[in-house]
Amino acid sequence: MKKRSTGQRHAKAWPVLAFTSGYVDTIGFIVLFGLFTTHLTGNLAALGAQWTGGQGGMLAKVLAVPVFMMVVASTTMLLDRRRDKLDSLSRGFLAEALLLMAFMVLGASHAPFHHADEPLAVLTGLLGIAAMAVRNALCRLHLANLPPTTVMTGNLTQLVVDLTRSLAHPGRSRRKAAFHSLRQLTPGLGAFMVGSLAGAGCHALFGFWAMWVPIICSLVMAQMAFHRARLRHSRRQALASIRPWAPTRILTPRRQPI
Repeated sequence: MKKRSTGQRHAKAWPVLAFTSGYVDTIGFIVLFGLFTTHLTGNLAALGAQWTGGQGGMLAKVLAVPVFMMVVASTTMLLDRRRDKLDSLSRGFLAEALLLMAFMVLGASHAPFHHADEPLAVLTGLLGIAAMAVRNALCRLHLANLPPTTVMTGNLTQLVVDLTRSLAHPGRSRRKAAFHSLRQLTPGLGAFMVGSLAGAGCHALFGFWAMWVPIICSLVMAQMAFHRARLRHSRRQALASIRPWAPTRILTPRRQPI
């Protein structure tokens, strides 16, 4: 049986992660006055626009980058202590789920916010940014074989580049690259779009309590990684318990003197 590569084993997680990223980002943008919880460059662009326009509501966007950096650094140090990659993934997704739960509870308890610089609004936004910072660190450390799950700009650019090259310069290698991009990137791009639409629709129906959807997804991912880690550990223990057979000596009968 052919052993699956790491990319093939994690390929099914890529659309789920893209879906939850779009979902969380859309709800944060709607409720928190245009704050992006997953797209930090969008916050920097909005911050520049608000600063030149003399508008308020910049506190959360100013704090977004340092909070993101601190959470990524903390996640990296904590996960690097774990030798088992799957165990690190399980703990990381669990931490993400807990932060998203705090994000949901605080937002549902105090929304609607009246101003972007309200302390509770800022704290709610930073909790969402912290959750997605854990996600980004996890993907960079242990899911680096997957395309980015929180920002789709680079993925869409790569897809268009490969398709353009295959059309402008027909050839087997170009067609193969374009087919690979279509197969690899299209599910995530579609899932991110569906997640964004689902986030907007579920927020209109259920408010901030709609955050249960990405929380459940993160918990399922954590459980799957934990199950695989336990299965791998049990296999290693079973192999370690098997002792090799001691070599047997073949005794040849002595020749009797004639």
